[in-house]
Amino acid sequence: NIKKKFYFLNDLDIAKINKLKKKIIAKKTLFLIISKSGNTTETLSNLFYLEILKKKSKNIIVITEKKDSILFNITKKFNLFFIEHKNYIGGRYSVLSDVGLVPAYFMGISI
Repeated sequence: NIKKKFYFLNDLDIAKINKLKKKIIAKKTLFLIISKSGNTTETLSNLFYLEILKKKSKNIIVITEKKDSILFNITKKFNLFFIEHKNYIGGRYSVLSDVGLVPAYFMGISI
């Protein structure tokens, strides 16, 4: 019974992203950017291609490790809401961490 729409961008499909850019209103959309390393090429490319970065954006949440990475540095530079993904969580266990629970929460699932 979720009335929200969710889109997952996990590849570099420009046609898919262009179609999405036409559908969404950036100011009314919550963007959840997730990259454990903070240097994932697909994640960063999609982030830049969407052209959503603005100082203190209230509709962008970043989940990444707190370390010297492109995504973490962007988070600091633009003063974005940040959730630290602990470096000792990885692989099949990450779905039970912030990277799985935060999206589940926004989908209305009781976590």
